[in-house]
Amino acid sequence: MDIFGLTLQEVIFSIFLPFLFFFLLVYALLRKSRILGEPKEVNALNTLISLVISALGISSIYYLGLSTWLPFIAGFMAVVAFVSLYLFGILGRVKEKMPSYASGEAFKTEDEKKFAKGMKDCEGLWERYQKQKDPEAKKQLYAQLASEVNKLKPLADKLNKSLYDYEWYREATETGEKE
Repeated sequence: MDIFGLTLQEVIFSIFLPFLFFFLLVYALLRKSRILGEPKEVNALNTLISLVISALGISSIYYLGLSTWLPFIAGFMAVVAFVSLYLFGILGRVKEKMPSYASGEAFKTEDEKKFAKGMKDCEGLWERYQKQKDPEAKKQLYAQLASEVNKLKPLADKLNKSLYDYEWYREATETGEKE
């Protein structure tokens, strides 16, 4: 079966499928880049421009006789795109994770992270307690600190750490014994 002097296979594989591919590619680029404005407002314009660019491109490629090279070019471009996206993904993940590897944070267990956060919170509460002048507010801060310390003790035991190794804890327990 011939269409305009071309076989059906030639129309499908040399004209229609490359046209569809280029149309989708140009449309997606126009929509994602938002060069012409918000996609909801310029959807028809994006479609029209994509149709025109695709039609001109494919007709030029076909009439120049380059359409026989399209499958090879498309395959090559697909491999290049896959490899480059894969490498960008790996490099992006490395860039994202590198600070935590350098600081050692990536190698800590969840319990160690919770313990470090609890210690930081307790140190902050102890500093606020020391700066506080109002006795009633001091009592509330000390009660809050005692509550946080009670949460930390099981984690410290689990991690084989002693809270007495920390200066703020020693000072806080001495203050608690005095009161």
